[in-house]
Amino acid sequence: MQIFVEIKDYILKHQFLSLIAITAIGLGLRLINLGIEPYWGDEILSLDIATHFTSIKEMMTYLKFVEFHPPLYYILVHYWAEWFGTGEFAIRMLSVIFGVATIPLAWYFAREIFDNKKIALLTALILAVLPMQIEYSQDARPYAIFVFFGLVDCIVLWKYLITPKAWYLIIYLVSAIIGLYLHYSFGFILLANSVWWFYQIAVSNGQKSRQLINWLSVHTAIMLGFAYWLPALLYKIDLSNQVLYGLSRHFFPIRESHFFESVTNQVLWLNKVQRMNQLIILIAFAAKLLIIGGGVMLIKKATGNMTADWKKKFTFLAFLIVIPAVLFLFSPFSVAYTDIKVRHLLFITIPLVMGIAYILARLTPKTGIVVALVFLLSLAPYSSEIIANDGEWDSQHAIGETASVINELYQPGDLVIIVSSPGRTNLNHYLRPELAAVPMMPLEYYGGDFGSTRQTLGFVENEYQTRIQKTDSQSVSVKLDRIMKIYQPRRVWLAGFLPTDWHVHQWFTEKNWRHGFRPVGEKIYLDSYTNPNAL
Repeated sequence: MQIFVEIKDYILKHQFLSLIAITAIGLGLRLINLGIEPYWGDEILSLDIATHFTSIKEMMTYLKFVEFHPPLYYILVHYWAEWFGTGEFAIRMLSVIFGVATIPLAWYFAREIFDNKKIALLTALILAVLPMQIEYSQDARPYAIFVFFGLVDCIVLWKYLITPKAWYLIIYLVSAIIGLYLHYSFGFILLANSVWWFYQIAVSNGQKSRQLINWLSVHTAIMLGFAYWLPALLYKIDLSNQVLYGLSRHFFPIRESHFFESVTNQVLWLNKVQRMNQLIILIAFAAKLLIIGGGVMLIKKATGNMTADWKKKFTFLAFLIVIPAVLFLFSPFSVAYTDIKVRHLLFITIPLVMGIAYILARLTPKTGIVVALVFLLSLAPYSSEIIANDGEWDSQHAIGETASVINELYQPGDLVIIVSSPGRTNLNHYLRPELAAVPMMPLEYYGGDFGSTRQTLGFVENEYQTRIQKTDSQSVSVKLDRIMKIYQPRRVWLAGFLPTDWHVHQWFTEKNWRHGFRPVGEKIYLDSYTNPNAL
């Protein structure tokens, strides 16, 4: 145990060297398999939008009327791809840069909040190896980037309320506008900051009217800065109330009874597989109990003795955790539309980790070292799973592999039918130019709407992602009859259809189409049927 104490003392003595080492560890973990793991659907969708249009003006028109998300990430990727190419490593490096930069920035935030080297370094270390931070630093989506700007907002707001300086407000204003143009989930962070700032005005003893004017002025300026994109957001919200092709948007107010427990586990111990080794689960459970126990013990010690300054620190962290979590619960983002539903809560890992770092630092040296080791040990298998190549087992990363099978076995007269419209452009990203995928869903859709190209979803296709359509044998039969009449294929490839999609398979069986290629394993869902009239 003595050696760990000596290592701890050395690390604290050489703080900046230790931070560089921790940041390097974070970078190394985020680079593992970065260019080897294939793109998954949302990454391809973003890349295709960013690279399809020859001008930013054309892309902005498309984004306003078709895509739901704000434009800044697509603009960044548009120029990034021109400079560095469209490979997985190149495109994902944009997220890596901001994800890695978040580590020293969080160290700085923790040092500003707690004025404690140990807490600051522990915060940086945990974030460097935290599975969720690694996952979205490797994802070619805007999450790691807007989290970075959210953290900038928190830092300058904290500093402004201690030492009011105009340039803190300018940074707060600019970073907030950037964050909103990156992703609407940035609103969770902005609201947490603005509510906490308002709360500080309410409990202050100073000139509240002047402070309130500053608060109103800054947030009005943020809204004005976002005004350019606000009509597009309101248009998409209004559109959600419209019925398109017989499809209405469905909002699911029901969540699992263990929703918050599941979210908490995923935020710290992110897991993309359904089952984990019992020992791994036990270690994570032990780490959770030790941290909670340490926190309870510190709260008991601090009861009645906590200064107003420390209450302010923990109130701020609580606002940054609780407000985004509650907003997430009532937002459509909390629907599990992918395997990982907590991506929109990436930011709260920072204040949460700061709280854990505080508990570890305030325990007695020996106890703190033991609890820290158990906690870091509990993260290791989850981080290892996250940095592994998902393309080896995950069907969401098998789009390119699926297309390569079709490309290799291609014959003139082939037609590819994919299960739904979002997968159409994803598969087209890899398919040979003479082939194009046709979506099965929505059933009433046959292409040709605004914005629909080989690389980009059309208006109806994009709206279908938030709408549900029931299928039956008759509706499937009508759609397939129409597709066959339009394309008259010699052979059909079914991509993304499960064996349980029996309505589709039944149609081909009843028409005496010969079943050819069959899926192997559970990663590639691909079948082929040959027209009996073409034999």
